[in-house]
Amino acid sequence: MLFPLGHGSIRPADMPVTLALIATCCVVFAITESTGDSVRRELSNDIDRLAAVLQRAADHEPRVVVAPETFELLPSSLQRHVRLILDVDDATSCYTLELETVRAEPPERLDATRAACELQRDVEAEAARFVESYARLPSQRWGYSPAHPTLSSAVTSIFVHGGWGHLLGNIWYLFLAGALAERSWGRGRYLAFYMLCGVFAVFAHQAASLGSDTPLVGASGAIAALLGACWVTHPSTDVKFAYFWMFPRPRFGTVDIAIGFAVGAWFVLQLFYAFLSDGSGVAFWAHVGGFVLGAGFSWLFARWGWIHTETDDTNERVARDVEVLRENMRTAGGAGRAAADRAGASGGYGVVAKPTPENQRPRPGVGVRRP
Repeated sequence: MLFPLGHGSIRPADMPVTLALIATCCVVFAITESTGDSVRRELSNDIDRLAAVLQRAADHEPRVVVAPETFELLPSSLQRHVRLILDVDDATSCYTLELETVRAEPPERLDATRAACELQRDVEAEAARFVESYARLPSQRWGYSPAHPTLSSAVTSIFVHGGWGHLLGNIWYLFLAGALAERSWGRGRYLAFYMLCGVFAVFAHQAASLGSDTPLVGASGAIAALLGACWVTHPSTDVKFAYFWMFPRPRFGTVDIAIGFAVGAWFVLQLFYAFLSDGSGVAFWAHVGGFVLGAGFSWLFARWGWIHTETDDTNERVARDVEVLRENMRTAGGAGRAAADRAGASGGYGVVAKPTPENQRPRPGVGVRRP
């Protein structure tokens, strides 16, 4: 198992948009969780009431008509109590059923027919209450449903998450990838890039899940676009990973892996799972779509020189180091000149040796008359 710990390019002061996106996801999660708890409790009560009615119907009269869309929402434990009639001609209402029975059957069966109609009305009422409560779940209100696509839900779904694990995993990867992507793109363009790729990732999921009623929530598609951007702009940047495995013996530690390799391997896995997964609950095609668009935009904009890349960061770092070196040299030169000025103020620019017998001895050929 590998888990990313960080990289050397994380500077919170340089990533205000990323931190604002993380804060938004956290606030939205807190709001949806607080309202969702009450809705889920109400939904649980509705399921219990519907189960009781369906059990009565199953014990008394097996003919129960439930709309197909309601049947798909029922827990599997309740579906076995329901005899779903898809043929519209057979799915008659209890009133029509009662009228036809009165005309076609003996009077002694009329009471049984009326009892069945009473149960049918109860089933319809409880099913309607269940569907109403289910529609108020945060994932249903703000998530994206491929069966009912809207642009507004594609935007809101990016900020809604399905649980603590979903939220924490996404915001950690957003923090790591956003630290590089925001500096590369610049704040304004980075926000537009994030939202555009997030919506595109939702539509990629739509193309792979046509007609599905299961809502899509989470920022993983937009985060996949950031990973694609980092894969293009900072392939040689090392990310520190913690690793742990059990076989052949337990081992753990840390290792540095370049983004180009780590993110590339992650994308291959997402593509592999996208082709093989069937109802796994993970929107792999949203990951693939977001990554492809993020990498494509980054490659194109880097060629045009509109965004910073790893090479630009290296050049800027070298330029800063050269400037620091020049400043140190100027400082050292200024200190030398100051020392010389102080020496001159004291009577000369050199050190005057104190007379000694040795230095007073005349040197040959200098001030000595030979006999």
